[in-house]
Amino acid sequence: MAPTGVYLSFLAAYLLGAPLLLSRLSAQSAISPTIQAVQLLVAFLVGAIGSTWVYRVFLNPLNRVPGPYYTYGPIVRTGANRVSIVDPDWVEASYGHTSVARKGPWYDNNWPNPALQQERDRGAHDLHRKSWAPAFSDKALRQYETHITTFNGKFLLRLAEHQGGRMNISKCFNLYSFDVMGALAFGKNYGMMDSGEKHAVLSIISTGLDPLGLTLPTWFMHLLQMVPGDPAGITKFFKFCQNELKEAIINNFYANVETKVSAGSVISSWLAENYKNLPKPWESRPFCLDTQLLIVAGSDTTASALTSLFYYLAQNPNQVQKLRHELQASAVGDWSDKEIRHCDHLNASITEALRLSLLGPTGLYRATPPEGMQVGEVFLPGNVEYNISQYILARDEAVYTQAEQFIPERWYSKPELIKHKNPFAPFAMGSFGCIGKNLAMMEMRTLTASILLKYDVSLAPGEDGHRYLEESKEHFTMDLAPLDLVFTPVKS
Repeated sequence: MAPTGVYLSFLAAYLLGAPLLLSRLSAQSAISPTIQAVQLLVAFLVGAIGSTWVYRVFLNPLNRVPGPYYTYGPIVRTGANRVSIVDPDWVEASYGHTSVARKGPWYDNNWPNPALQQERDRGAHDLHRKSWAPAFSDKALRQYETHITTFNGKFLLRLAEHQGGRMNISKCFNLYSFDVMGALAFGKNYGMMDSGEKHAVLSIISTGLDPLGLTLPTWFMHLLQMVPGDPAGITKFFKFCQNELKEAIINNFYANVETKVSAGSVISSWLAENYKNLPKPWESRPFCLDTQLLIVAGSDTTASALTSLFYYLAQNPNQVQKLRHELQASAVGDWSDKEIRHCDHLNASITEALRLSLLGPTGLYRATPPEGMQVGEVFLPGNVEYNISQYILARDEAVYTQAEQFIPERWYSKPELIKHKNPFAPFAMGSFGCIGKNLAMMEMRTLTASILLKYDVSLAPGEDGHRYLEESKEHFTMDLAPLDLVFTPVKS
């Protein structure tokens, strides 16, 4: 049982049992013992809350860590046991192979059945990741590319319909990325690129992720999942994935040859091998949570990265020309990702877009080990939760020369524009690094190449990016505000 469930069970047992016990001991009616039990509970809560307040205000070892970093420096205290860091030295120390940092309590939202990304124990994570590995092998990626190519074609058809006119590209990339992940996760076409409209599941996902944007304590997230009616949409999203997984297993993976979807071309078919001895694999909570992770991590993040890339390309036509020149030399004939995966400027442009993107501005959460953690001259006590804001690091002139500028060359031909070693980890790094990195890069490379070989891009009249930059919302991933661009065919 999760810790929150234990506390609630204890409270319920106390409120029911204490009055009965007091009534038996004092031979009184049930009313007076009930009042006494409530009084004892109130006294306990006052004492507990009061002692916690005294500890946090006067005795907490984090008291010496100051407030906002714009005033006080790169490491600031944001909660009773939480700090926020914008020091590049902490990136590799937190995410690298030799890091002593751990994943913090923030990842316990689905305890005790975490998805891969939520595994806090390194040993358990490594075993879980090993079960995912076949689904992200080179062999598997080659099969997935067929799906990606299909939806790249649908995206180009959508551009052709709107060429020369305004196009909300953040919405379009959102539709595209979910259609791709729907096909890859479940072998199903949700038809959003065909209709140009959002499937109902996008609202379910957005509602289900909203509480994560508040960075609430784990116990509160557990309470939220117990509220009748599922106001946060958490259960609804889980049920959606469970139903889609059931349909996929029954119709696509093994039995229905008419769909012509081979098991190896769908990610969850590889994952299903780990549950093949179960009579109803879709009833496995860990399996369903892993498909949730597939959908969220594989769609929202890609849409955010692509939106960022084309926002900056729309303002830098010289970069578009440079990319097109590189691609024309590599993407010849019936090309695939194999022909363009080593294009330096293409890969660097995607990396630079990730650096400047709105994707996950808060950063990933980590916790110091029980003995504490020393990085440079800074020591944090044990069991302190912290995050590293990549959004702020990306705009720090102490880390990058011309930090606010879109300069892909800094990642291959102008390394002097990066002042620190390993200041950036868009896919994390080390044993907790993103297992889907190669798939995401393949998707972004092939779609970007397909677009730029045919179209120029610019900001729509009156569009300055203000809505996109100021009104997008973070909820673990990003709920992007509109961004209107114009795509015009490349002149011969």
